[in-house]
Amino acid sequence: SARDNLTLAEKAHVFGVDLAERFIQDGQVRVRRRLPSSEHPYVTYNMSDTAYMTGLHCATQTWRYLATGDSMAAVQARAAAAALTHLVSVTGSPGLLSRGSVPRDAPWFDDGVWRDTADGRYRWRGGVSSDQVDALMFGLFVYGRDLADAAQREAIGRTAGAIVDAIA
Repeated sequence: SARDNLTLAEKAHVFGVDLAERFIQDGQVRVRRRLPSSEHPYVTYNMSDTAYMTGLHCATQTWRYLATGDSMAAVQARAAAAALTHLVSVTGSPGLLSRGSVPRDAPWFDDGVWRDTADGRYRWRGGVSSDQVDALMFGLFVYGRDLADAAQREAIGRTAGAIVDAIA
C-alpha cells in the first residue's frame, strides 16, 4: 500500500515493480496501456513511443546498476538493449527502426501502420520520428559504454552503424 512517507528508494521500487508488471514485454517498454473492452477483450498498448521509452529505460537501468550494483537492473538493461537491436532488425531493412514490435500471434490492437515480417513471426510499427532514433541511440550508447561485454558492444556498433548509414 502507498504511504506518504516513502523514501526515494522505496518510491523507485514501487514504480519499478509497476513498470515491470504492466508495461515491459520482451524488453520493450510499452506505453499507453489499454484495458480490455468488449471490442478488444485483452490488454493492449498504443506503441507509438515504444522505441523511445525503451531507449530511455535501457540507459536508466544501466545507470541504476552502476549506482546500486543491483543485478536486476543489469538484467533489465540487457533486455532493453536486446529489444532495441530487435526493433532495428525486425524491419528487415538495414538501419530502419520500428516504433514497436509484437509477435504475430499476440493479441493486439493499435492505430498505427503495421507490417508483417517476411518470416511471419512479428509485426512491427513504422513511421519513426527523430526522437525515436535519438532515444534508441542514447540507450545503446549508455549501455554499450558502461555495461555491455565485448560481443554486445560489437553488435551495438553494427546496429548503430546501420542506422547512421540509413540516415546518411
